[in-house]
Amino acid sequence: MTDLNGRQLKELEHLLQAASPQPASEVARALGVKERTLRADLPALASFCAERGAVGPRGQGRGIAVQAAPEVRESLLAEVREGLGSAGALGTHERRRRMIARCLLASPIPTLDEWGEEFGLSRPSVVKDMKAVREWLAERHLGLVGKAGVGYSLVFKEFDRRNAVAQHILQDREGRAGDLEDWRAARDVLGRFDFAPVRRFLDGLQAKADLVEQDYLSLALYTAFTVTRLREGKAVPEDLGDLASLLGTGEHKLVAGLIPGLEQAYRVEFSPAEVAHLTLNYICAKKVQPRPSAEVGATSDEAERLAAEVALDAEEVFGVPLSRDEDFLRLLATHIGITLKKLRFGLPMEAGGPTEEIKRQHPLAFGVGLMFSEKLAERLGRKVPVLEATYVAMHVAAGLEKVKYRLQRRKRVALVCTTALSASTLLFWQLTNLLPQVDVVQIGSYDDVVRGRISSQVDLIVSTVALPQLDAPVMVISPLFTPDDRRRILAGLQAEPGRDLLHRTAVRLLDPEAVLLNRIYADAETLLREVGKELVQKRFANHGFTKALLEREEQFGSAMGTPVPMAIPHAGPGYTRRVTVALVTLDKPVPFKLVEDPKRELPVRLVVIPLLALDDLTGMRFYELLKTLTRKKVGRAVLGCHAPAEVMGLVEEALRGPAGKREAEEE
Repeated sequence: MTDLNGRQLKELEHLLQAASPQPASEVARALGVKERTLRADLPALASFCAERGAVGPRGQGRGIAVQAAPEVRESLLAEVREGLGSAGALGTHERRRRMIARCLLASPIPTLDEWGEEFGLSRPSVVKDMKAVREWLAERHLGLVGKAGVGYSLVFKEFDRRNAVAQHILQDREGRAGDLEDWRAARDVLGRFDFAPVRRFLDGLQAKADLVEQDYLSLALYTAFTVTRLREGKAVPEDLGDLASLLGTGEHKLVAGLIPGLEQAYRVEFSPAEVAHLTLNYICAKKVQPRPSAEVGATSDEAERLAAEVALDAEEVFGVPLSRDEDFLRLLATHIGITLKKLRFGLPMEAGGPTEEIKRQHPLAFGVGLMFSEKLAERLGRKVPVLEATYVAMHVAAGLEKVKYRLQRRKRVALVCTTALSASTLLFWQLTNLLPQVDVVQIGSYDDVVRGRISSQVDLIVSTVALPQLDAPVMVISPLFTPDDRRRILAGLQAEPGRDLLHRTAVRLLDPEAVLLNRIYADAETLLREVGKELVQKRFANHGFTKALLEREEQFGSAMGTPVPMAIPHAGPGYTRRVTVALVTLDKPVPFKLVEDPKRELPVRLVVIPLLALDDLTGMRFYELLKTLTRKKVGRAVLGCHAPAEVMGLVEEALRGPAGKREAEEE
């Protein structure tokens, strides 16, 4: 349709929409391109316009403009926008998604110049995209090797590549399990694939154990891509290696017994190695859950929607992506479904319960529960007992504790070698195979350490060379990884039981620039307005943050009757520019609306404003930090501090002790 690339289409769209000629410098700035790039594109834009009865754009004394009759301009703009909707002018996410797909599936993989031409990007922009693509592939144990003048090639094991393809499709899911055939990403990879035999295969697996939706879809896509690869004659290596230990297990017998159905339907043959790899994926995906009874198990769409809303509200508060936890959503929806039936049919609701205990131990989770109760009462037009907020809070708290358990159970290790090449690759696989409870989350060289590229947010840094002092524990081992090294690493990961990753790093959420002490404000609105503006100016928050704070405070309130009363106003991860937890202490108490009853107010001297990212580790660090601040001894001490460093030292000391000691100090 058009001979312009994506960048040029964006330039022309901008000029067609301009009411008057604009200086080239302003156009370039608005579009995020260099002025010389824009001027170099002008002849192509002018030629494109001339073929369609328009004049320009061309550089004039008063700026750049396109001259055309109204009907010609309208037609030209429609054609340009149609071009923008095609393969060119893609957003960053979609562009990188396509680049990942090409790296996973294409041969040869395009060169930097070819990528630039296809997407209308400058070379630095393509290099930046390829860095993100490399990182995505590396996280899935795939390598991307580039050679000057030749291009890129993918280094992979067949099993890892298949799993990566399944994950790639899942990241852009457009439907639910019932319509896999219609997913765009699935069609791009698998063509018009018949998923019916795959569904029958998975139904057979689920006769023994339920699979949560994400695991179900992942296994379905892995199986479908395996069939596609077998049709192409691309099988996994016959050598079973460690997978031989799976033979004869109950899971292997179950998978092997269902394989003939796939072989007959697709006219392919699964080797013993293929069956073993499929069994491994099934074992990893399996979630053993009791099937719900007919009375309480069937959750309505309404209950599922309400459970999803609770998860999103909790995400706003904690920054932990509970909406991705299928087990959490299912159990919560089951509970909400029962509540809906009781409320609608006038059945008796429970009285009493652990409300006061939950309010004391999990104030923010209780706040999420209260938000749910208020929404439910408004929808049903009837009062919802406070105990319902308590039970929802218990589900939220349980979901958070589950995330905490997973983070603490899986140890995060960074690996450092002299050059981060062959030795680190060998050590990576040795650590992975010999220490299954360890996740090697980063690999780097000594130079990476010196330049600050190795994250300290790990349980242990394992290095083959001596390192300068770092925040995280360091253990120096032999490049040959001896049995003694293995014992020492295990001992190191089990040491200092109270100094796990969450407690050791929680204090880093506090930034001296966001610790605002001994302030005086007339009221809560003034505080939120001025502090919000200050956090935006200091580049912790995005524009719109202050307005969101005020709107949410008006609707729900944020004061909590913790041992040292505090308010926790927030606006959700979408307004975060730099992750931090702003801490404000007040010389004089300021009344804030109570979470449990926004019609009432509670004077507070401590205000905590989280600016979080939506990830498990950040959210759980905030969770631990908040639990520390709600302790009476700690809260009172913070109110007596006069410098940010004093606050951070006090909080770090409070986080340092063993969990039992921390709990014993709570009053």
